[in-house]
Amino acid sequence: MGPSNPVVSNNTLSMRILEKITTYQVGVRLNSELEETMNSIVEKKTIISDFIRQCSDYADGQLRKYQARLEQAEAMEALDIEAKIYHWKVYKAFNAYTIEELKTDELDAWFDET
Repeated sequence: MGPSNPVVSNNTLSMRILEKITTYQVGVRLNSELEETMNSIVEKKTIISDFIRQCSDYADGQLRKYQARLEQAEAMEALDIEAKIYHWKVYKAFNAYTIEELKTDELDAWFDET
C-alpha cells in the first residue's frame, strides 16, 4: 500500500463536511418551518378562542335580556322565552367546549395549511 493521496483525502473530507453542513442547514430550515407552522397554529387558535369568548359575552347579554323579559311574560310568551334562554345556554356550553378543545392539539389538523 502506498501513501494516501492528500488531495483525494482532502476532497473526501471536504465532501463530508459539505454534506454535514447541508444536512444541518436543511434541519435548521425544517425546524424553522415547523416553528413557524406551530406559531401560526397557536396564533389562529388564539384569534378563534378570543372570537368565541366575545360570542359568549354576547350570549350573556342575550340571556340577561331574555331573563328580564321572562319576569313579565305570561303563558305562551313565557314558554317561547324559556326556549330562547335554553338555546343561548346550549350555545354558551358549546363555545366553552370548543375553547377547551382549542387548548389541546385535537383540532390542529384543521389549521394545517399543507
